[in-house]
Amino acid sequence: MPAEVDGFAIPRLVCYLGRWWYRGGWYPRRVLRLVRRRRARWGGTDPHERAEVSGRIVSLRWPILHYTYTDVGDHLRSLNKLTAVAATQPGVLRRVGAARLVAEPAWRFVRAYLVRLAFLDGFPGLFVAATGAFYVFLRWAKVRERREEQATFTLDPPTDGP
Repeated sequence: MPAEVDGFAIPRLVCYLGRWWYRGGWYPRRVLRLVRRRRARWGGTDPHERAEVSGRIVSLRWPILHYTYTDVGDHLRSLNKLTAVAATQPGVLRRVGAARLVAEPAWRFVRAYLVRLAFLDGFPGLFVAATGAFYVFLRWAKVRERREEQATFTLDPPTDGP
């Protein structure tokens, strides 16, 4: 690694639903993979922890080939797992109203499907945009559920019997 470089960001090219994803916001989703250890630390928020580098990061041209999900069922299981972890992060408990449950997923869908051209991939593009929106919706729904559960526990003290 050249002395003036502290890390390399590599584009990630995803294979899913029988194709390579260049649209919909999945490419080039650069990931920091090669780092100078003395200039890096671990950061981000679970479930999306990542290496963070203080210094110069160079973007590489050739992608990492990434086989994210084996099939639709695997994708949905992953969404459920990732949203469950995200909803339990410290500081995430806040009021989640209808605007966050509707507007944020809607924007995620519009951004992937229209702005980032997933519609050009036909039904698979629609599916990827919809599952991206569903991820956001599910994450906030789980945060809301967790907040309401905690409010219930603090408002309703246990009784001694019937």
